[in-house]
Amino acid sequence: MQVPIYPGRGSWPDWNNPELLERNRLPSHVSLIPYPDQTSCRHALENHRRYLSPSVISLRGEWDFRFYASTLQLPENILSFRSGFEKRPLPEMAPVQPVLLDPPGLPFTLDPPHVPSEQPVLVYRRTCRLPLVWSSLRKRIVLHGVRSACHVFVNGKLAGYTQGSGLMADFDITMLLHDGDNEVFLIVYPYSCGSYLETQPNRPWYGCVHEITLEALPAITVHDLQLRTVWLAEAQAWRLDITALLTSCRIAVEQPVLHASLRQQDEALYDASWTVAMRPADPDVFAAPVQTTGLLQASLMVRDVKPWNDEEPNLYDLFVSLEDTRGRDILCVHQAVGFRSLDCRDRRLFVNGRAVSLKGVRWSGLDLPDPAQDIAGLVRTLRTYKNSHFNTIWFQHEPPDPIVLDLCDIYGFYAVVDAPLAAAGRDWIRPMRKIRPELPARWAEDRLKRLVARDKNHPCVVLWSCGLFLQPEQPDGSRQLAEHVRASDPTRYLHGLDIPDLGIRLDRWLNSQERLADLDWLGLPDPDAAGWCYLDHEENPDLLPALSQLLCPFRISPVNPIVGTFNLHNHMVWSAAGQIRLSWSLLRQGSAVLSGELDNLHAAPGQTQALSLWYGDQDFSDGAEYLVRFDLRQADDLLWRPAGKLIRSQEFMLQKSDQPVSAGTGHGGRLRLESERHHLIVSGPRFWLVFNRINASLESWRTGDREFFAARTSQGSQLSFLQRPALAGLRCSLMRLPEPTDGPDWPQWLNAGYDRLTTEVVALEDGCDGRSAVIELNAHLGAPGHTPAFALTQRYEIAAQGGIRLFASLTPLDGQILPPPLFGFAFNPARPYQNVSWYGCGPQRQLSRVDLRTGSGHHDLTLNHLLQPDREPGVFKDIRRLSLRDDNGFGLAVSSDHLCAFDVLPVALPGPFTAREAASDTSRAIVLVCHQGSLNCQPLTEPLKLVLDLTPVV
Repeated sequence: MQVPIYPGRGSWPDWNNPELLERNRLPSHVSLIPYPDQTSCRHALENHRRYLSPSVISLRGEWDFRFYASTLQLPENILSFRSGFEKRPLPEMAPVQPVLLDPPGLPFTLDPPHVPSEQPVLVYRRTCRLPLVWSSLRKRIVLHGVRSACHVFVNGKLAGYTQGSGLMADFDITMLLHDGDNEVFLIVYPYSCGSYLETQPNRPWYGCVHEITLEALPAITVHDLQLRTVWLAEAQAWRLDITALLTSCRIAVEQPVLHASLRQQDEALYDASWTVAMRPADPDVFAAPVQTTGLLQASLMVRDVKPWNDEEPNLYDLFVSLEDTRGRDILCVHQAVGFRSLDCRDRRLFVNGRAVSLKGVRWSGLDLPDPAQDIAGLVRTLRTYKNSHFNTIWFQHEPPDPIVLDLCDIYGFYAVVDAPLAAAGRDWIRPMRKIRPELPARWAEDRLKRLVARDKNHPCVVLWSCGLFLQPEQPDGSRQLAEHVRASDPTRYLHGLDIPDLGIRLDRWLNSQERLADLDWLGLPDPDAAGWCYLDHEENPDLLPALSQLLCPFRISPVNPIVGTFNLHNHMVWSAAGQIRLSWSLLRQGSAVLSGELDNLHAAPGQTQALSLWYGDQDFSDGAEYLVRFDLRQADDLLWRPAGKLIRSQEFMLQKSDQPVSAGTGHGGRLRLESERHHLIVSGPRFWLVFNRINASLESWRTGDREFFAARTSQGSQLSFLQRPALAGLRCSLMRLPEPTDGPDWPQWLNAGYDRLTTEVVALEDGCDGRSAVIELNAHLGAPGHTPAFALTQRYEIAAQGGIRLFASLTPLDGQILPPPLFGFAFNPARPYQNVSWYGCGPQRQLSRVDLRTGSGHHDLTLNHLLQPDREPGVFKDIRRLSLRDDNGFGLAVSSDHLCAFDVLPVALPGPFTAREAASDTSRAIVLVCHQGSLNCQPLTEPLKLVLDLTPVV
């Protein structure tokens, strides 16, 4: 093989040659899909145009594949191999090997600018037969993205070489093809000199990560096309600037006609034609067979079109076609046009003259399959993000397939697109400069140039990005690199230089370690903020429902709720409040007594509208609890949201109940207080309470012959030395299940030992007068190996009727103590309490640390439902009453003078255990009731106090 592939042969192989960027690669250009004529292009609507064009063949699907652990193992005659391959789909849908790279990054000695001479090699092979109608056309092979470098061979001959992960590269292969089956070989190298520039995946996900296509084009074609829209305030019109670069492989100098048609669906808005003068091609730019090139710069003055923005992504179709001397189309390409202008002032982005706050998702394509290979799934994802009120996607580390950006144009997302240029720094630049001073800038400029050229016509793209621009200390030459990008595209701005790093708050949250993370940033950005990213794609999807509420641009605030006055705030940038329907309900003790719908919603973008409700003859004098609930729904169909879909709910308390909570009913009999070993026993007619004086728990509660609490779990030899078995009965708990908002805080709680706290009683007082009994326990909570962290006080007041009122307080013993996830009490029910009912928020859980009070009412669910393996994270909030009953109606009721929260969760036991087992054996389920105010995890400046009333239900 004459191609420089192998190391150690007197010269550097292409993939290890810092002076080589490519071989035979066509000059960078915008992503275009050729069609033979405008008619076929206009009617290609059933799928993405790439898959409907008769001039494009997709090579996705199964390829023959071989993996070699070293370049030295690659046979010299590999291009003659026809057998011994396994089948592998392209694009790559999984890592080459399912292992994590530990530590992450480049898995070899860092000795820039070269990578090790021995590295793995991925070989792909397949055959394809071209349509007969392509015989007179030029043919190209287009690699939409490989990682990290690749040689392309067609019928045993070199077509070209490229490097740069995720970047498009195409090669003219006309002279390499023949009739019948044609053979394509791809030799992909996971690492090249350019790998020092790139962020590496966490797993060995290399190879062809995006699609490969074949294209057929006429001898004279549109090589590049650039569109720019400019708002002319004086003329009250848009100017559409068109720059087209034509190439011809014919020796004769021609003057082709370029026709542009701007359309909205089937209506032609503007048509224009121009004759393009062709001149001999510059051999430094275009190699043979290109003979001549022509450059057209033209403009259209366009009026009465709607601008493009994230709220109203109005798109128009521009069809650019080439005509022969008889006026017939020989080529047509399509570009979506969104009329929008960009500006940047005070590090804020302005779209069409209005400041926008970017509410983003950070989407890294390094460790995920190409989303463009499942367009239906991609559309569902984008609709989910749009319904969660995100307006920005940051495609991090590598650019996505152009299909993804096409959908961002359609669905109205601002796109921030990274070039694969992240890790370059002085340690890489200096060795490069020793070879040739201009090499670092040349490599970086090549990657950014190719990115800008490919995606420059997408209205969704507002910021170019790369890791170099996000480093706190800018590396040498970054200013010149930025100026190069600005010169290539003066209409857009640079992420990190012009607009602050959108990921800095997310990273700060993920990396916070000194204290619990501040979650105040999980909400609408300040009006003068540039915005930020809220989550990483495919990470913490359970956070989306809460973010959908927090980021909703329509909010209601109370003025004087008891008389029915509120304000509606519209935080949209372009859309008025008329796009929503607003209904309300008045709830008494959780049941609706009045409802209605407000019309004439007219709040302009950024404005506030006063609302007034009429409560009829309700005078709120009965001492009951009253709430008013607002439901905001979509008024008209949108591409991403159907009419009638619930957007947001909000609730406001009008009046709290002043009816006292009773600990029991009836007269009861006399109580007795007895002591037996380490137990205190309170007994009355048909009930028995057993308190543990060592660990401060209510260990047993029996009514008649029925026990409420399960006994201690027997773990046998599973316990380590001095480890106590799990507590039985009602005991203090500071832990819950992890949630998406916990992020880096969860390890801190585990390190503090909050999941294994022990309780030691330090003082006890008791008393009984025959009609009531009081037991007060003072204890210390601490983890093994740590000093006590909290002082716990529990006061039980037992009435003769059998009810219990529990007063509890939690006080930190150190002012710097880490706030716990919650403060509450838990128990394992001894009976199959399949029926769980409560008055409060539901029926879905809400994230503990996010304040969203919606869905108040009476809810009934089964224990099986609450213990489902795919349960949503969080707890049930704003609880006034909770009851658990078995099929005979026997159970336990819990209430409080203040709002509480509760959850039902499976107990953690050694060995396999499922929620289904917990549902059949309720001793393996934990009922947790906690102080709602403790869920915010704020520093404890004063004791947390909890009051619970527990009453048997017979």
